[in-house]
Amino acid sequence: MGHGGTAFVNIGQWHTWEEVGMRNLGYQAYLNEFMDYDAAVWEEFQGEEVPKFSVAGCPLIAACVDSPSDRQVMGVPVNKVPQFFHAEDVPTESLGTFARGLDEALRPKQGGFALARMDFRLFGLIGALEDCGWRLADTLNIYHCEPGKAFSVDASGSARNASRSSPPGGKGSAAALQLREPSWEEVAAAFPDASEYFPNSRIFRDTRISQDTCKRFFASRLKSTFASAGSVKVGAYKDGKLAGLALGDRDTGSGGKVPGGLGFLWFNAVREEWSGQGLSRPLLRAFLSAMGNSCAHIEIGTQTDNLAANRIYQGMGLKLAATAVTLHRWFGPRP
Repeated sequence: MGHGGTAFVNIGQWHTWEEVGMRNLGYQAYLNEFMDYDAAVWEEFQGEEVPKFSVAGCPLIAACVDSPSDRQVMGVPVNKVPQFFHAEDVPTESLGTFARGLDEALRPKQGGFALARMDFRLFGLIGALEDCGWRLADTLNIYHCEPGKAFSVDASGSARNASRSSPPGGKGSAAALQLREPSWEEVAAAFPDASEYFPNSRIFRDTRISQDTCKRFFASRLKSTFASAGSVKVGAYKDGKLAGLALGDRDTGSGGKVPGGLGFLWFNAVREEWSGQGLSRPLLRAFLSAMGNSCAHIEIGTQTDNLAANRIYQGMGLKLAATAVTLHRWFGPRP
């Protein structure tokens, strides 16, 4: 990675978290309620193998990681900026300098793509990055729950909300509904185009990403998440057919250091022909119950304009823990 004419340097192995005296700008900072999350994130990105960039004299640091799996699907180099750190008071003029330096440092010679995700309240930094050509790709509501506290499981094995009752399902909702783990063959047949269920996503909305690339991206992610050793998958069956799927995995990054573990929901969908039949809430409850067997905390992210999903999560009493924005930056032709 080059750094052009700006004094933007890879700081490599740096100080301990206490010496740095900065704070994490990632949207998962809400996890500080349960652990010293900021320090855990800093420790994760401490090694020489993770580039960390800073402008001389500027109290801002960005950690950057390569994404081989995304590179394989997108067909171009992909860099992620999952974490930013900064001091309490960052001069406005430093934000522009920092954004320009980061832009230069991430610009691969052969062209490529970068993405950054941060708390939506960082208006100054977001604006500085947009001035350099970064574009807002999506805004996510991040929900959090502790299934051991919020949910219980009845004698039949079905998960139910312990603190509030759910509205009855729609037509023909409960009688023929079965909840169990599906096979990959069933999932592949029922959801041949996973991208159809992500119309609000950053990948779907980025006009520089072709429809074919979008389909490959979600097909690859569906298969890899399903195959993960820590994944949890729950299928909703109607009349013996897979009608809905809730799929997630265990966080193996900084979130994995949360006491009891952190799991996340990645795919949550009901096929169109069974829409409106009351499957979504029982399916989600069953997923939260199953994920709760291995994780004390569960995180769910959905776009702010995905009104149906937000209604379900809020209606089930999940806590809105954060709001995150994702920015995309293109340095070459679209994939």
